[in-house]
Amino acid sequence: MHRRRTTRAVGTAVAVLGAFLSMLSPASAAARPVVDTDFPTIDEVAAIYPFYAGGWRQFVDDPELILITRDCLGNRAGPTAPYGGRGLYWGTDANPSPLDDGDPEPTVEVYRFNSRARAHRVLDRVRDNVARCYGRSAAGQLVRRRHAITVPDLGSEPPLAWRTRLRNRPDREEVPDYRGIDIWMRRGRFLILVNVFQITAPTKAPVVTLAQRALDAIG
Repeated sequence: MHRRRTTRAVGTAVAVLGAFLSMLSPASAAARPVVDTDFPTIDEVAAIYPFYAGGWRQFVDDPELILITRDCLGNRAGPTAPYGGRGLYWGTDANPSPLDDGDPEPTVEVYRFNSRARAHRVLDRVRDNVARCYGRSAAGQLVRRRHAITVPDLGSEPPLAWRTRLRNRPDREEVPDYRGIDIWMRRGRFLILVNVFQITAPTKAPVVTLAQRALDAIG
């Protein structure tokens, strides 16, 4: 469930507007949108991954979850939350993706549902979607391998965590071979996804630390 980055310029105005609207009516605080402050700060990320020191955090307003396709090789649109978005982290380098230079690329996604029960049901759907794609999936030179991993208790119920290895055709523009760790969590009516991709296999402990910071950010 890795969305390749294509721009550094999207989402900043949306984040400011969302924060402003959330302050207009104190009575509607319980139904507030997801905003940029619901994500770990750039300093918190840089403390885990020094590549991001002096960089910045970008918020992209997008309430649609991404699931794995039936053939387990790509992504497709999943459930849409009332509110949601992605936190992207950028270093000082102008390169849109640190993956290209071998550095980790962390992303945090936060989705807010109208009830804990709805958030739980959506997480169960994600569990089923991922579990059927464990193992090796291939078509020609396109290969995906996924396997479950154990992580500490995070959030309101057992988290969902797995490793991915993606190998693409050598002539594609994307990085031909990269690996990642995904961790899905629920905190009340929020669902949180943390993923970190890298050319080499990411170390699990820093990803877990980032997941803990993501939980702290939403309170």
